Amino acid sequence: MSPRTSLAHPTPVRPVLLALALAAAAACGSPTDSDDDSPTPEPGDTLEVQPSLARLEVVNNVEASQAFTVELVKPSGTRFDVTDDVRWALGDPLIGSFTGAVFTARGGSAGLTTATATLDTVSGSASIEVFVRGVRVGPGAPANAPDLFATGTLDPA
Repeated sequence: MSPRTSLAHPTPVRPVLLALALAAAAACGSPTDSDDDSPTPEPGDTLEVQPSLARLEVVNNVEASQAFTVELVKPSGTRFDVTDDVRWALGDPLIGSFTGAVFTARGGSAGLTTATATLDTVSGSASIEVFVRGVRVGPGAPANAPDLFATGTLDPA
């Protein structure tokens, strides 16, 4: 064997490659390892969603968003942030939608709905109220018509 291929005379590159291979294998972990550090819900645990009530107003089709947080609360009072681990469901999906933990109202529908966060068998909820408002300037009205009524009050009806 030539010195280039001899295992008895390793080149300096081999220890580096071996170290890199071992580091890569260690980073992968075993098949049972999990990157999921969130706690598993147990009997008596609850989920707390904040804010518990979100009021959003969509004006002239400009979307409105609200970020939510979710904590798993143990009977001892210990809290864990599980915002990134929950699944979201809406009582009325026409009102808006979730992307991750952010709810967005697009103005397709107004009203009150319930957002439910679920982690395994535990769930918690929050209320979301969406108002949709539009400003229209009719033909023949001055272009600054909305400004003329800027200090007026809205009729809730």
